[in-house]
Amino acid sequence: MLISSHEIFSGFAIAAGILAAIGLLTILFAWVKYRIPFGPVIEYRSRVRYQMIDIGQFETSSLRYWLIEMLVRNRRLFLEDGPVRFVYAPGKQVDLCWQESPFGLQDKGCTVEVTYRTRRLRFSDGCTPATLLNIQRVPGVPQITK
Repeated sequence: MLISSHEIFSGFAIAAGILAAIGLLTILFAWVKYRIPFGPVIEYRSRVRYQMIDIGQFETSSLRYWLIEMLVRNRRLFLEDGPVRFVYAPGKQVDLCWQESPFGLQDKGCTVEVTYRTRRLRFSDGCTPATLLNIQRVPGVPQITK
């Protein structure tokens, strides 16, 4: 008994449809997990911590970092103090904090301070993407970490 090319093609189409459905459900699950807020609004002012190499957070947030935030062009902004260690913010706003090298800021005796607004997540650790309300230079020494 011979198998026709039509039967082979329909088998591949079914497998591709199943894989596509699994992929879409994964993205939907991750989107819900990392977007639904819970609790009061957190509004805080903190200085930026200049993390030169961003590889230390992969254990807890790789799905969020590589799947969700990169799709919507958000980037991680590390903070010196406050209720959270880092926030996700729109890439264009994060770029405003890096307009000048932190070493150049160090030579000038100033650093960057941000005021942000975010909320805790209902189904995960961390916070919703932050809105940077104010970005300004202030006197001080920038904290530069690897």
